[in-house]
Formats: sequence, structure tokens, C-alpha cells
Amino acid sequence: MAGLLPTLPATDTDCLGKNNYIFPGEGAEPYKRDLQSIDFHLLDTGHFALEEDGEVIANLMRSFLDRNLVGTEREAAVVG
Repeated sequence: MAGLLPTLPATDTDCLGKNNYIFPGEGAEPYKRDLQSIDFHLLDTGHFALEEDGEVIANLMRSFLDRNLVGTEREAAVVG
């Protein structure tokens, strides 16, 4: 998989907790290196980042979608 990543025109957004001992932020380094475009956020949370900082993550995701999707793609991706 790692060899395939550099060939993909991927855009990705990642939100990780800097205090997460199960999936530490350093684990995202290969993605940051290999993906052509990544929107990376290391939050002051633990393993349950979405529960701890859900509103922040939701806003980051909305911003990411606003920047990367247009027209009907955006409308289909947005829920509620």
C-alpha cells in the first residue's frame, strides 16, 4: 500500500490526538510524506478525539470539504 500512495492524487484530512498512545501523531508522518495533499491537525486530545473535540473536528471537516469539493459533489457529501 505504501508504494501506491505516492501515485494517487489524494487529498486527505486527518485529525489526531497528540496524547493518543494507541495511534500517536507520529504515525501520520508516512501519510504526510507520501500523499500529494494532506490537511493534518494534531489536536490536544487523547484516543477519543472526536468525543473530546467533536465540534472542532466537524469544523475542520467542513472547511476541508469547502476547499476540495465543488457543486454536486459537495451537496452529496454534506449531511444535515
